[in-house]
Amino acid sequence: MSVGDRWYLKARTANGRKKKSSNYGRGSQWRVLFKHPDGTGDEKHFKDEARARLFDSLMLPGAMSAEEAMAEVDRQLPENSTPAPPTPAPARRAPAPAKASAPEAAPNSPSKSTLIASSQSTPKTLTTGAGTPFGGFHTYCERWRKSRSILQGPSRQDTVVGILGNHIYPFFNSFETNEITTTVVLEWLADRIATKVAQSSLELYYNLLNAILNSATTDGAIKKNPCSGIKLRDALRGLSRAPRWVPEPRQAVRLLEVVPDQYRAAIWYGIGQGLRFAEVMGLETGDRCVEQRTKTLHVIQQLQFHTRTYGGFYLSPPKHGSVGHLDLDPMVAQITEEHLRHWAPIEVVIPDISGGTPDPGQAPLMRVAQLMFYDHLKRPIHDRRWSTLWEGWREQAGWPKLGTFHSLRHFFATTMIQEGAEPTEVQHQLRHAKLETTWSTYIHYWPRHNRKKSLVSDALLKTAHEHGKVLAPSPVQRRAQAKKEGPRPAFPQVRDPFGAPPGTRTPNPLVKSQLLCQLS
Repeated sequence: MSVGDRWYLKARTANGRKKKSSNYGRGSQWRVLFKHPDGTGDEKHFKDEARARLFDSLMLPGAMSAEEAMAEVDRQLPENSTPAPPTPAPARRAPAPAKASAPEAAPNSPSKSTLIASSQSTPKTLTTGAGTPFGGFHTYCERWRKSRSILQGPSRQDTVVGILGNHIYPFFNSFETNEITTTVVLEWLADRIATKVAQSSLELYYNLLNAILNSATTDGAIKKNPCSGIKLRDALRGLSRAPRWVPEPRQAVRLLEVVPDQYRAAIWYGIGQGLRFAEVMGLETGDRCVEQRTKTLHVIQQLQFHTRTYGGFYLSPPKHGSVGHLDLDPMVAQITEEHLRHWAPIEVVIPDISGGTPDPGQAPLMRVAQLMFYDHLKRPIHDRRWSTLWEGWREQAGWPKLGTFHSLRHFFATTMIQEGAEPTEVQHQLRHAKLETTWSTYIHYWPRHNRKKSLVSDALLKTAHEHGKVLAPSPVQRRAQAKKEGPRPAFPQVRDPFGAPPGTRTPNPLVKSQLLCQLS
């Protein structure tokens, strides 16, 4: 067990400064390597060194679980704010190298480099015409985040913290709020696109930045939102929402072969029903989720984890509220019956907010949940624990690193499409709120040879045939008609009033007169 710095290496430069690592400015700075009571290794990241070392000391005896140690850390050292990740000074703020030796500065006057360093380390204060002080962009973002926390759930709060720390602060940390222009935002979008961020993720990052700058405009920190002049669809033109990798049937079969029997049913719910990972981990026996009597699957909840708010695991509505009641695939139903015969569900007393978030100050509903999937210690599976297991299965199956549990959902959707399913049917199974989401994600997988052509002309010809009309005679009919009519008479040559040679096309006099008027 040890505490390590992710941002700096142990080696130092020639002037004695720490060398920056490749993770500098990304994510939390401190990493704690520890072991669970069962002996399995794991790691946890912290933004505060004090919180990291306290967690490490609590895990050393080995008598406390990671969740209990984290709860104790939050009790003793609550995380009140998110520290700003340091970023290298941009080139526009660096002093230009002097061509000649500069005169020696006065003993009591600060040097130019000192002034630049102090201006970068200490955020400026922006004062509007009304005299209201606003800090730099990072300071304002933290005020915005804390003020909106009462309107957001725990999962959304963690998402906002992750987006700010990993995708917004590293680029905008050196800017004041009123220095962010439309050009700066476009440069940030180009920087994110260069890192091959998925389009859906980039839309999420941009919408958060846009919301913060909208609030800054309302508060008077800036006069105009720089995002107002950007059409995101135009900026993202050329980017595809298509999945980056989808397994082939033989690769899906190979994964099912290497996954242990205890978790094979979970893989089937991804492959055969298109469920997300958290939705699979939140499945319960009985009529609540898997109704074997009517062969119905009720996707009404997902398993999530948040220590500060709920003390660990809790049940919440599915992502984006994508509740659905689906037909249970016969193969999935058979696999589920075999799974329950060997691994009975566990009973866990857990907070349940799937029916609605409690009012501020009110405790969430506590109930006994009978979860189908759990670890070897009969505890709900944390996503980090599952990631450790998944890496081993993925390597054994020969999958690339792009292969995640969500790839099973893409396999389910693309297989339905290739088997001739309609777009609305795929939308229903994936529980997308809009058909546009389904279509833009999987449009490249719909076979072109299955798309019907000449729908309008076929309908017109059918109607004409019913009424005894012929809209377009065949070549044989045209030749027979020409033979019946005989040769066409030759048209006499007409003298052109404008002097054009015989046999040439005479232009319209009105058009020609208009052109002559324009040329004159």
